[in-house]
Amino acid sequence: MDNLFSFFCKASKNELVRSIAGDTISFLLPPGIPISTISWGAFKIYKLMNKDVNFVDWQLKEWSFIYHKELDNALNLQYKGTLMKLPQVITLDNTQKQYEVNKFHFIQEKGSFVVENQYRGITEKAYSLLLESLNKKRTFNNGLCIRLKKIEFDDLDSSYILTTQAVRYEQYLRSNLTLDAKLNNSNSLRQTIHNNGTLESLEHSPLANNFGINILAFTADYGLIVQQRGEKVAFRRGEYCPSGSGTLDDQDLPENNIRYSGEQIVRGLLRELTEEIGIDKESIRKYFILGITRELIRGGQPELFMVAYTNHTEEDVEKEWKQAKDRHELEKFSVFRFDKGLMDKNVFDEEDVIKFGLEVDRCIENYFEKASLPFLTAIALWKKYILELKRKKA
Repeated sequence: MDNLFSFFCKASKNELVRSIAGDTISFLLPPGIPISTISWGAFKIYKLMNKDVNFVDWQLKEWSFIYHKELDNALNLQYKGTLMKLPQVITLDNTQKQYEVNKFHFIQEKGSFVVENQYRGITEKAYSLLLESLNKKRTFNNGLCIRLKKIEFDDLDSSYILTTQAVRYEQYLRSNLTLDAKLNNSNSLRQTIHNNGTLESLEHSPLANNFGINILAFTADYGLIVQQRGEKVAFRRGEYCPSGSGTLDDQDLPENNIRYSGEQIVRGLLRELTEEIGIDKESIRKYFILGITRELIRGGQPELFMVAYTNHTEEDVEKEWKQAKDRHELEKFSVFRFDKGLMDKNVFDEEDVIKFGLEVDRCIENYFEKASLPFLTAIALWKKYILELKRKKA
């Protein structure tokens, strides 16, 4: 593993402390290596190969060049003294201000999003092949999903307003999941809409942009529950992922033009933990929104990241997982144990900051070879949240 990072300069102890505490550090690079190479594309991430039809470049090694104007907004993940930029643009970072869930509001607009004809023509053939493949091997459900259209901050009551819109899953297949398909020698959809180094705003995006959910869940003694996706899921097979994941759908926002409280929506989203690993919502004692990103691999698809703390032990989770509705989606789950004595501290001193950084490194190393992008993103955001939380209590 260390040889993957051999061309980066290592940070000193003092630099490491500053970086972990403030997530800001400047690394000196060998001559000729641009800063953009500190990226997901510079690392060898294991991807499970399969024979399925696939029209998204899940590795997208050139992402830092394709989206070079987004590099300043890309999420940083520090691992073993090296700063790695992930192909995730931070759209809403709640790790610093740390607004409670009731400071988030959701409003569903009328109407359903449809990909415009000029873009449908680019992906039509790929869409047909992808749909045929999914129907052969799995049950295709063209359910009504939710897309994130806009994020606004209300200065009057210091809260976020998230405007959403309905979208059928097939529209997601036609756009975000066929981004890199090419018909003959023509440009792909990604090359057509993202040819200037940046993302368009959510409101002006021509893509379906289903609103994804990712939840890190911890046991009562700070065990992080990590799931490994099985062979029956459509995408990211065999990868290590957050404890629960999914997308918002019409049951989360059943009526239009109504202002839903974040508490109401998030309690519903916690169903992902129940369905996938069997954790009932009543056992969750605390939950928090870490932030929202736009994943560059899928053209800026929005992803909501959360953390949840349960009253369950590892043994409880083991029992409940066997009864989970969607257990078949998982190959297995594991629990990574963080130092409970350290995590129980109200305030981190300099030594604690270093210890915590090493704990996170140990966690990443444990899953790195098959780590999914959402998993690494969730860990990066949670790390920022914990360090800011321990600093605020000082």
